[in-house]
Amino acid sequence: MTTTRKITISTVVIAILAFPLTRVIWPDAPDAVGPPSSLLPWFIVLGAIEAVSFGLGVSMLVFCWKEGQRHLWPFLAVVWLLMSWWPHDNLHRVAHENNFLNLLIIEYVFHVTLMIAGFILARFLVKNVLSERTARNSEQV
Repeated sequence: MTTTRKITISTVVIAILAFPLTRVIWPDAPDAVGPPSSLLPWFIVLGAIEAVSFGLGVSMLVFCWKEGQRHLWPFLAVVWLLMSWWPHDNLHRVAHENNFLNLLIIEYVFHVTLMIAGFILARFLVKNVLSERTARNSEQV
């Protein structure tokens, strides 16, 4: 079986498991107010997309680990960008609205690390694009 097929199958399986486990891992508070019924389908779709993204991140971590070590930090940045949305949004959902310490922790654990992942990927791309451009320019001379 190809790696792509393994990633695809495991992504679907993990997403199918993650989606219903969302409310088990992060149950709604007894006094939680749900969204209006007109917006509920959009939140369900968002939850499904987050579960798929989480599944893809886990699958890449498992099936691409060996190859990913060649460029470890960019690989881990991509994995984190994929995996983090499922716990991130659900922690926001269950955090008490007036608990600013929890909000601050969520912001730092997720938002700042997502920015760092973006910085890592930006550096990786610039370094590789610039090295390609420099190599092409030196060949033309």
